[in-house]
Amino acid sequence: MRLQIQPDESLGSYVRRTLFLNRYDANFGAFKFLAARPGFTNSEINLIAESLGWPGCYGFNRLLHHHTPMAAHFVIKYFQEAAYSGKAYGECRSHFDVWDASFCPDCVREDLFKLGFSYWRRLLNPSITACHRHNTVLLDRCPFCGKTFNCRGHSMDVMWTGCGGRHLREAISVPNQDYHALKLAKAFQGVCSSPYYVPYEGTIRALYAKTQFLLSFSSGERAVELQALSKTLGARLKWIESEDSNDACRFAQLRYRLIEIIATVYESVTDFLVDASFDEQRPRIISTLWSTYQAGGMNSAHYVEEDYLYGIGRWFCPYPSSQSELDRSHDGYTRRRPKIYPCCNFPHPKGKGQRLCSITVKPLPAIPVQPAQAKALGLATPQIPAD
Repeated sequence: MRLQIQPDESLGSYVRRTLFLNRYDANFGAFKFLAARPGFTNSEINLIAESLGWPGCYGFNRLLHHHTPMAAHFVIKYFQEAAYSGKAYGECRSHFDVWDASFCPDCVREDLFKLGFSYWRRLLNPSITACHRHNTVLLDRCPFCGKTFNCRGHSMDVMWTGCGGRHLREAISVPNQDYHALKLAKAFQGVCSSPYYVPYEGTIRALYAKTQFLLSFSSGERAVELQALSKTLGARLKWIESEDSNDACRFAQLRYRLIEIIATVYESVTDFLVDASFDEQRPRIISTLWSTYQAGGMNSAHYVEEDYLYGIGRWFCPYPSSQSELDRSHDGYTRRRPKIYPCCNFPHPKGKGQRLCSITVKPLPAIPVQPAQAKALGLATPQIPAD
């Protein structure tokens, strides 16, 4: 029996819940291997997506956005980025959905009343300690035996099997007394629940303007904190306005930090989203980039958009940069390295500066033909001619 994945449910929770209810079904044998994994690789996420009927890059990114912490990394987008998760779809990584689990007792009781069962929510950041809905302290240890909810303590099955005859719904709710912890939880949930991508440039400008405004009437430790934030944001703002290269990876480092800054300087996530998107004339809907991945390039990023109607990929490079032609650039360095293709290859110069490690070029992921998925993405379904 294929289960429906729940809103905000972590991938680990879905895999273990599916296996718990289908432990005697041979059709879910692959899930037994996944259940023992502390994290998931690209191919394993694709396996889960296919079991839900969402194959290809679209399904991969859909799961990342709604069911892993990676949404906090990808929802703030630089205007030149044309793929939801950059190169993540084509690379081999095992760092998805690996954070330890925690739960809100009020959410568990609410789930049992509405659904008849509960599940583990994803954590959008390891520093989140409060429930954004109930302002309750999240419990990362079993209230009955003290074990942590990870591979070293309780497995996720404790949500459905209980501990020593007691269910997690019996846990006592502890009201959160840390106002900043609540703001942080709401900031991550609010930004990652946005129906549109949050513009990176607008985010930097909005946060910089907000810190400058707060600095005008702040003092003491608060002023020192805001001054440091203003310096960081001001430097990043100058970088945005001066750089002309399309290095699609250069903005990644600060994105988690940006949401933490939002919680520090804004009282309302809604106010921030309005300020950040003030100059956006055509906001991008979250799902519009799910079927696209970055296939190569750094300064000049290359993308492939999957077409599920015909099972083909459309290659494009929307922002070619003149810096790619420089030998000292990221693209210049990779261009000098010998490439070994799956089919035909050309002799490579052996002169000075060319004696670098060769690169084995892997084939791009196969693209499934899924008319139903193509229709969901807004593509026309081909008409079958009558006999």
